[in-house]
Amino acid sequence: LEEKSAKYHKTVAAGVKFLLEQQRANGTFQGAASVRSHSLATLALCELYGMTRDKKLLIAPAQKAVNHLVSAQG
Repeated sequence: LEEKSAKYHKTVAAGVKFLLEQQRANGTFQGAASVRSHSLATLALCELYGMTRDKKLLIAPAQKAVNHLVSAQG
């Protein structure tokens, strides 16, 4: 199983890096033109945190993204 996981390590790491680079200071994502797009990016960050428990890299961006969604509710 570890060999199969390692096969995709570079690809997944590049995806995480890209997603984090797209997040603005207010928690929104560059290129996310709709709430649906922002929600998917937020879900990806939360799933990544849940899978890795990497507080140093993911907890703050995930929380900012969730905070934005909460503040956008009507």
